[in-house]
Amino acid sequence: MLPIETLDAFDLTLWLGSEVMAAQQLSCNQSTVSRRLKLASKVFGANLVRRDGQLNLAAPCPLLTMQREVHQLARLLGHGPLRLELDHRVAQDLLGEMPSHWCVGRAGGMGRGRSLTFLRERVVDGLLFSKKSDLAGDDDSTFQVFVVAQPPLERTMDKIPEQISDGNGWLAVVVRSDVAASPAIAQLLGVLSNAVKVRGPSHGQLSPVDCIVT
Repeated sequence: MLPIETLDAFDLTLWLGSEVMAAQQLSCNQSTVSRRLKLASKVFGANLVRRDGQLNLAAPCPLLTMQREVHQLARLLGHGPLRLELDHRVAQDLLGEMPSHWCVGRAGGMGRGRSLTFLRERVVDGLLFSKKSDLAGDDDSTFQVFVVAQPPLERTMDKIPEQISDGNGWLAVVVRSDVAASPAIAQLLGVLSNAVKVRGPSHGQLSPVDCIVT
């Protein structure tokens, strides 16, 4: 099994879109990331290619999929920062409330489909959406949706529903169902819920709830 930092360099480059940004996240230099990236590519037989301005795997890699599952578990247990992708509408003042062991992406740099793919493949550990329609039409029990704020009704959903409508102040975290009970996920939900309460009605019609992990 590859060291955590080696697969981190590979997946952070894929997620953030460049070795430079991956190096900033890992607090190392670009040459270190490049060296780790080459090692991961050699071990997995997986190469990154750029299509339409975004990095992608050149081909599916079952070994990489298995390694990602192990490494995600390590992150959830505190061995490395967890990764949260968010859309561009999320209020920037919420980001200051993030737990220190979570890092955030480029705020809408990937788009809905790519974000859900990266969540499914464990490249990222959570998605933060502020628009309901971004989650419509994907009836996939792989995911669990935790609504942090929504006027007037809040609820936890065990999958992404087929039909949902937009509303002011809606905020939800999406995670894989198989990691939804992790204490790290519960902490993130609690922090975001508290942040919404602090922001108050002057920042939008938000109705926070206590998110219960089931």
